[in-house]
Formats: sequence, structure tokens, C-alpha cells
Amino acid sequence: MEEVLQYLEMKNHYYEKFYTVTKKFLDQIARNEWKDIDFFVDSRERILNIIRSFDAKISNVVEQSEKSIEMNPVDKTLMQRMMSQRREIADKILDLDLQLIAAIDEYKNETIRDLKKTVATQQHLEAFERHAVSAPRISKTGKA
Repeated sequence: MEEVLQYLEMKNHYYEKFYTVTKKFLDQIARNEWKDIDFFVDSRERILNIIRSFDAKISNVVEQSEKSIEMNPVDKTLMQRMMSQRREIADKILDLDLQLIAAIDEYKNETIRDLKKTVATQQHLEAFERHAVSAPRISKTGKA
């Protein structure tokens, strides 16, 4: 049982890391700093893989137990506290992820607006250039 409790504690530690990485990136993009997005995505994926490995270790320990695992009241309380902690962290991560999705969506919409402005400006310049080329030139004397 001690092994399972250690794995649960480590899982919570990595959930906290996941939260911290997400919070840090959200702070960066609030300052319009998007350059670390690949690092952010890779970091989250690595952390999720570590969490999955602890899930596998816990499953392995439980499967290898020949008898049902008896928990003393202290271990049971500790496990309940760790599970409650994990739920709280998961809720905080969910909140950050919703903020992150909103920020990404806003950035996407802003980029689309900028692209539309650029296309419109380019079309105006092309129309101006076509008009300037086809219009007769007036000399300084006022005659074409």
C-alpha cells in the first residue's frame, strides 16, 4: 500500500507541474509572447506521459497483490486527501485550459482580421497602380 501512496503523491506532484507549465504559458501569451508554444506543448505531453506511467505502476501493484489490499485508517485518510488534492488540481487545470483555449481563439481571430486587412490593402494598392498606369499623365503645363 505504501508504494501506491508514493505513486499517488508523485502523480499529484506532476499534476502541479502541469498546472504550473500551463499557468506560465498563459501569462506569456497574455503579454503576446507566443514563441514558446512548441516547448509548452512538448512539456505538457512529457508530463502527461509521466502521469500515465504512474497510473501503470499503480495498476501493476494492485494487480500483483494476491489478496485485496487492506488499508489502515491512516493510509485511507491519506489516500482520500491525495485524491481530493488531485481533483482540485484537475479543476484548476481545466480552468486554465479554458482560458488558454479562449486566448488561442482570440489570437486566431485577430490574425484572421489582420490578414483580411492586408488583403484589402493589397487590393486597394493594385487598383491604384492599375489606375495610375492607365490614367494619362498631366505635364506641369496642365496638358496631357
